[in-house]
Amino acid sequence: MNHSRATRPGRPDESGFVLLAVVLISALMVSGVAGYARHALMADRHKASSHSHQLAAEAALSGVVYVRQGLAAGTPAASTAIPAGDGSVNVTVADSAPGHQVIRADATKDGLGAVVLAEVAVYPMPTSAGGTLPALVEAISQDVRTSGGNILLADGTNLSDVVLTGTVIIASGASVDLNNVVVHGSIVSQTALDGPPYLAEDATVVRTNAGLRVEPDPTLLPGLAVFLPDGAFTAGTRSRVELNGAVVAHSLTLSGEGAIHGNTSADMLVMAPEIDLPGSARTPLAWPAALEHTHLELSSVAFLKASVASAEKQAITGFAFD
Repeated sequence: MNHSRATRPGRPDESGFVLLAVVLISALMVSGVAGYARHALMADRHKASSHSHQLAAEAALSGVVYVRQGLAAGTPAASTAIPAGDGSVNVTVADSAPGHQVIRADATKDGLGAVVLAEVAVYPMPTSAGGTLPALVEAISQDVRTSGGNILLADGTNLSDVVLTGTVIIASGASVDLNNVVVHGSIVSQTALDGPPYLAEDATVVRTNAGLRVEPDPTLLPGLAVFLPDGAFTAGTRSRVELNGAVVAHSLTLSGEGAIHGNTSADMLVMAPEIDLPGSARTPLAWPAALEHTHLELSSVAFLKASVASAEKQAITGFAFD
Protein backbone atom coordinates (compact mmCIF):
# COMPACT_ATOMS: atom_id res chain seq x y z
CA MET A 1 0.00 0.00 0.00
CA ASN A 2 1.40 3.18 -1.01
CA HIS A 3 1.27 5.94 1.64
CA SER A 4 1.93 9.53 0.69
CA ARG A 5 2.54 12.46 3.13
CA ALA A 6 0.18 15.37 2.88
CA THR A 7 1.87 18.55 1.91
CA ARG A 8 0.90 22.10 3.08
CA PRO A 9 0.17 24.77 0.63
CA GLY A 10 3.25 26.87 -0.16
CA ARG A 11 3.86 29.99 2.02
CA PRO A 12 4.07 33.26 0.14
CA ASP A 13 7.46 34.87 -0.28
CA GLU A 14 7.88 37.39 2.69
CA SER A 15 11.04 39.08 1.48
CA GLY A 16 9.08 41.80 -0.31
CA PHE A 17 7.16 42.77 2.84
CA VAL A 18 10.36 42.94 4.85
CA LEU A 19 11.95 45.22 2.28
CA LEU A 20 8.90 47.46 2.25
CA ALA A 21 8.93 47.69 6.07
CA VAL A 22 12.62 48.55 6.05
CA VAL A 23 12.03 51.28 3.46
CA LEU A 24 9.12 52.77 5.44
CA ILE A 25 11.06 52.74 8.73
CA SER A 26 14.06 54.35 7.03
CA ALA A 27 11.86 57.02 5.51
CA LEU A 28 10.28 57.76 8.88
CA MET A 29 13.70 57.99 10.52
CA VAL A 30 15.01 60.31 7.82
CA SER A 31 11.89 62.47 8.10
CA GLY A 32 12.20 62.59 11.88
CA VAL A 33 15.88 63.53 11.76
CA ALA A 34 15.21 66.19 9.11
CA GLY A 35 12.30 67.58 11.09
CA TYR A 36 14.34 67.73 14.26
CA ALA A 37 17.23 69.36 12.42
CA ARG A 38 14.89 71.98 10.96
CA HIS A 39 13.33 72.53 14.39
CA ALA A 40 16.78 72.92 15.94
CA LEU A 41 17.82 75.31 13.17
CA MET A 42 14.66 77.40 13.52
CA ALA A 43 14.97 77.40 17.30
CA ASP A 44 18.55 78.60 17.00
CA ARG A 45 17.49 81.32 14.55
CA HIS A 46 14.61 82.29 16.82
CA LYS A 47 16.96 82.40 19.79
CA ALA A 48 19.35 84.64 17.91
CA SER A 49 16.55 86.89 16.66
CA SER A 50 15.04 87.09 20.15
CA HIS A 51 18.40 88.11 21.56
CA SER A 52 18.84 90.74 18.86
CA HIS A 53 15.34 92.07 19.48
CA GLN A 54 16.03 92.22 23.22
CA LEU A 55 19.21 94.19 22.58
CA ALA A 56 17.30 96.56 20.31
CA ALA A 57 14.55 97.03 22.92
CA GLU A 58 17.13 97.74 25.65
CA ALA A 59 18.87 100.25 23.39
CA ALA A 60 15.57 101.99 22.65
CA LEU A 61 14.79 102.16 26.36
CA SER A 62 18.22 103.71 26.99
CA GLY A 63 17.18 106.51 24.63
CA VAL A 64 14.22 107.34 26.87
CA VAL A 65 16.47 107.22 29.94
CA TYR A 66 18.90 109.59 28.19
CA VAL A 67 16.16 112.17 27.68
CA ARG A 68 14.92 111.74 31.26
CA GLN A 69 18.40 112.38 32.62
CA GLY A 70 18.72 115.47 30.46
CA LEU A 71 15.44 116.85 31.72
CA ALA A 72 16.36 116.17 35.34
CA ALA A 73 19.70 117.92 34.78
CA GLY A 74 17.99 120.94 33.26
CA THR A 75 19.20 120.24 29.71
CA PRO A 76 16.58 121.06 27.08
CA ALA A 77 15.42 117.89 25.36
CA ALA A 78 15.95 117.70 21.59
CA SER A 79 15.81 115.09 18.86
CA THR A 80 19.18 113.40 18.51
CA ALA A 81 21.04 110.14 17.92
CA ILE A 82 22.91 108.63 20.85
CA PRO A 83 25.40 105.72 20.84
CA ALA A 84 24.18 102.41 22.25
CA GLY A 85 26.52 99.42 22.14
CA ASP A 86 27.77 98.93 18.59
CA GLY A 87 24.89 100.97 17.16
CA SER A 88 22.85 104.06 17.89
CA VAL A 89 19.37 105.08 18.98
CA ASN A 90 17.36 107.74 17.20
CA VAL A 91 15.48 109.82 19.75
CA THR A 92 12.77 112.31 18.84
CA VAL A 93 11.11 114.67 21.30
CA ALA A 94 7.90 116.56 20.60
CA ASP A 95 5.49 118.62 22.67
CA SER A 96 2.12 116.89 22.96
CA ALA A 97 0.38 119.35 25.30
CA PRO A 98 1.35 122.14 27.68
CA GLY A 99 3.73 120.60 30.19
CA HIS A 100 3.91 117.26 28.32
CA GLN A 101 6.40 115.81 25.85
CA VAL A 102 6.39 112.55 23.87
CA ILE A 103 9.68 110.71 23.47
CA ARG A 104 10.17 108.14 20.68
CA ALA A 105 13.29 105.99 20.67
CA ASP A 106 14.07 103.74 17.66
CA ALA A 107 16.86 101.16 17.75
CA THR A 108 17.97 98.36 15.37
CA LYS A 109 20.09 95.29 16.02
CA ASP A 110 20.96 92.72 13.30
CA GLY A 111 18.06 93.90 11.18
CA LEU A 112 15.51 93.76 14.00
CA GLY A 113 14.09 96.97 15.36
CA ALA A 114 12.38 98.11 18.52
CA VAL A 115 10.42 101.25 19.35
CA VAL A 116 9.75 102.70 22.79
CA LEU A 117 7.25 105.52 23.31
CA ALA A 118 7.01 107.49 26.53
CA GLU A 119 5.15 110.60 27.61
CA VAL A 120 6.74 112.77 30.27
CA ALA A 121 5.18 115.51 32.32
CA VAL A 122 7.51 118.43 32.95
CA TYR A 123 7.33 121.67 34.86
CA PRO A 124 9.51 124.81 34.76
CA MET A 125 12.17 125.36 37.39
CA PRO A 126 13.60 128.73 38.39
CA THR A 127 17.11 129.78 37.52
CA SER A 128 19.75 130.11 40.20
CA ALA A 129 21.71 133.33 40.49
CA GLY A 130 25.21 133.34 41.91
CA GLY A 131 24.61 130.00 43.61
CA THR A 132 21.82 127.48 44.03
CA LEU A 133 18.85 129.76 44.76
CA PRO A 134 16.32 131.24 42.31
CA ALA A 135 16.65 134.75 40.91
CA LEU A 136 14.06 137.46 40.39
CA VAL A 137 13.11 138.51 36.89
CA GLU A 138 14.99 141.77 36.37
CA ALA A 139 11.94 143.68 35.13
CA ILE A 140 9.91 142.59 38.16
CA SER A 141 12.76 143.48 40.48
CA GLN A 142 12.75 146.95 38.96
CA ASP A 143 8.97 147.20 39.44
CA VAL A 144 9.35 146.35 43.14
CA ARG A 145 12.09 148.93 43.62
CA THR A 146 9.96 151.69 42.09
CA SER A 147 6.68 150.68 43.69
CA GLY A 148 5.08 153.32 45.88
CA GLY A 149 3.77 150.85 48.45
CA ASN A 150 7.08 149.59 49.82
CA ILE A 151 7.75 149.41 53.56
CA LEU A 152 11.46 149.65 54.41
CA LEU A 153 12.55 148.05 57.70
CA ALA A 154 15.90 149.17 59.08
CA ASP A 155 18.26 147.21 61.31
CA GLY A 156 16.86 146.57 64.79
CA THR A 157 13.18 146.94 63.82
CA ASN A 158 10.87 145.04 66.19
CA LEU A 159 7.21 144.96 65.19
CA SER A 160 4.36 143.34 67.13
CA ASP A 161 0.60 143.15 66.65
CA VAL A 162 0.51 145.09 63.39
CA VAL A 163 -0.79 144.64 59.86
CA LEU A 164 1.50 145.70 57.01
CA THR A 165 0.21 146.28 53.48
CA GLY A 166 2.77 146.44 50.70
CA THR A 167 6.14 144.91 49.92
CA VAL A 168 8.20 144.70 53.13
CA ILE A 169 11.80 145.41 52.16
CA ILE A 170 14.49 144.49 54.67
CA ALA A 171 17.42 146.91 54.47
CA SER A 172 20.81 145.47 53.51
CA GLY A 173 22.51 143.95 56.54
CA ALA A 174 19.46 144.47 58.77
CA SER A 175 18.04 142.10 61.39
CA VAL A 176 14.34 142.51 62.19
CA ASP A 177 11.77 140.82 64.44
CA LEU A 178 8.15 140.32 63.38
CA ASN A 179 5.82 138.92 66.05
CA ASN A 180 2.06 138.61 65.60
CA VAL A 181 2.35 140.40 62.28
CA VAL A 182 0.23 140.07 59.15
CA VAL A 183 1.81 141.10 55.84
CA HIS A 184 -0.41 141.73 52.83
CA GLY A 185 2.46 141.61 50.40
CA SER A 186 5.87 139.93 50.29
CA ILE A 187 9.00 140.07 52.43
CA VAL A 188 12.03 140.84 50.25
CA SER A 189 15.57 141.90 51.07
CA GLN A 190 17.12 145.03 49.61
CA THR A 191 20.22 142.98 48.87
CA ALA A 192 18.20 140.57 46.73
CA LEU A 193 16.67 143.44 44.76
CA ASP A 194 20.13 144.79 44.07
CA GLY A 195 21.12 141.36 42.78
CA PRO A 196 24.11 139.04 43.26
CA PRO A 197 26.81 138.66 44.30
CA TYR A 198 25.62 138.66 47.90
CA LEU A 199 28.16 139.81 50.48
CA ALA A 200 28.18 138.55 54.05
CA GLU A 201 27.98 142.08 55.49
CA ASP A 202 24.79 142.71 53.50
CA ALA A 203 23.02 139.56 54.70
CA THR A 204 19.56 140.13 56.18
CA VAL A 205 17.80 138.30 59.03
CA VAL A 206 14.06 138.01 59.69
CA ARG A 207 13.01 136.43 63.00
CA THR A 208 9.69 135.53 64.55
CA ASN A 209 8.82 133.72 67.76
CA ALA A 210 5.08 134.30 67.63
CA GLY A 211 2.57 134.56 64.80
CA LEU A 212 3.47 135.63 61.27
CA ARG A 213 1.18 135.50 58.25
CA VAL A 214 2.24 136.53 54.76
CA GLU A 215 -0.28 136.97 51.92
CA PRO A 216 1.56 137.91 48.68
CA ASP A 217 0.25 140.74 46.53
CA PRO A 218 -1.52 139.11 43.55
CA THR A 219 -0.37 141.87 41.22
CA LEU A 220 3.25 142.65 42.12
CA LEU A 221 4.82 139.42 43.43
CA PRO A 222 2.07 136.81 43.16
CA GLY A 223 2.89 133.51 44.82
CA LEU A 224 6.14 134.75 46.41
CA ALA A 225 5.91 135.09 50.20
CA VAL A 226 9.54 135.45 51.29
CA PHE A 227 12.59 136.20 49.14
CA LEU A 228 15.85 136.36 51.12
CA PRO A 229 18.46 134.55 48.99
CA ASP A 230 21.17 136.50 50.80
CA GLY A 231 19.97 136.00 54.38
CA ALA A 232 18.09 134.00 56.97
CA PHE A 233 14.47 133.46 57.90
CA THR A 234 14.10 132.01 61.38
CA ALA A 235 10.90 130.98 63.17
CA GLY A 236 11.41 129.93 66.81
CA THR A 237 9.90 127.02 68.70
CA ARG A 238 6.91 129.13 69.90
CA SER A 239 6.16 130.52 66.46
CA ARG A 240 3.25 129.83 64.16
CA VAL A 241 3.78 130.88 60.56
CA GLU A 242 1.34 130.93 57.65
CA LEU A 243 3.24 131.61 54.43
CA ASN A 244 0.91 131.58 51.44
CA GLY A 245 3.52 131.42 48.73
CA ALA A 246 7.02 130.27 47.86
CA VAL A 247 9.87 130.85 50.31
CA VAL A 248 13.46 131.44 49.20
CA ALA A 249 16.22 132.00 51.76
CA HIS A 250 19.88 131.24 52.18
CA SER A 251 19.06 129.84 55.61
CA LEU A 252 15.52 128.70 56.44
CA THR A 253 14.75 127.53 59.97
CA LEU A 254 11.17 126.69 60.94
CA SER A 255 11.14 125.24 64.46
CA GLY A 256 7.52 125.93 65.43
CA GLU A 257 4.16 125.23 63.81
CA GLY A 258 2.40 126.43 60.68
CA ALA A 259 2.20 125.86 56.95
CA ILE A 260 3.87 126.86 53.70
CA HIS A 261 1.55 126.96 50.70
CA GLY A 262 4.26 126.91 48.05
CA ASN A 263 7.73 125.69 47.17
CA THR A 264 10.75 126.20 49.39
CA SER A 265 14.34 126.76 48.29
CA ALA A 266 17.19 127.14 50.75
CA ASP A 267 20.90 126.40 50.99
CA MET A 268 20.40 125.43 54.64
CA LEU A 269 17.03 124.09 55.75
CA VAL A 270 15.68 123.06 59.15
CA MET A 271 11.96 122.30 59.23
CA ALA A 272 9.99 120.91 62.18
CA PRO A 273 7.49 118.09 61.55
CA GLU A 274 4.71 120.43 62.67
CA ILE A 275 5.15 122.50 59.50
CA ASP A 276 2.58 121.48 56.89
CA LEU A 277 3.28 121.61 53.17
CA PRO A 278 -0.18 121.34 51.58
CA GLY A 279 -0.20 119.80 48.12
CA SER A 280 3.56 119.26 47.87
CA ALA A 281 3.30 115.45 48.15
CA ARG A 282 0.90 115.09 45.23
CA THR A 283 2.08 117.06 42.21
CA PRO A 284 4.87 119.63 41.74
CA LEU A 285 3.71 123.09 42.76
CA ALA A 286 4.14 125.93 40.32
CA TRP A 287 6.91 128.40 41.02
CA PRO A 288 6.04 132.11 41.01
CA ALA A 289 6.24 133.89 37.67
CA ALA A 290 8.43 136.53 39.34
CA LEU A 291 11.34 134.05 39.30
CA GLU A 292 13.46 133.31 36.25
CA HIS A 293 12.64 129.97 34.57
CA THR A 294 15.00 128.49 32.01
CA HIS A 295 14.84 124.71 32.37
CA LEU A 296 12.41 121.88 32.98
CA GLU A 297 12.20 119.17 35.59
CA LEU A 298 10.60 115.78 35.24
CA SER A 299 7.51 114.98 37.31
CA SER A 300 6.20 111.71 35.79
CA VAL A 301 6.77 109.19 33.00
CA ALA A 302 4.18 106.99 31.24
CA PHE A 303 5.13 104.40 28.61
CA LEU A 304 2.78 104.28 25.63
CA LYS A 305 1.76 101.48 23.27
CA ALA A 306 3.58 101.87 19.99
CA SER A 307 1.33 101.89 16.92
CA VAL A 308 2.38 99.52 14.11
CA ALA A 309 2.24 101.02 10.63
CA SER A 310 0.40 99.15 7.86
CA ALA A 311 3.65 98.67 5.95
CA GLU A 312 5.21 97.04 8.98
CA LYS A 313 2.21 94.73 9.38
CA GLN A 314 2.50 93.65 5.73
CA ALA A 315 6.21 93.00 6.17
CA ILE A 316 5.52 90.84 9.22
CA THR A 317 2.69 88.81 7.68
CA GLY A 318 4.56 88.41 4.39
CA PHE A 319 7.82 87.24 5.92
CA ALA A 320 8.95 83.92 4.34
CA PHE A 321 10.84 81.47 6.54
CA ASP A 322 13.67 79.54 4.90
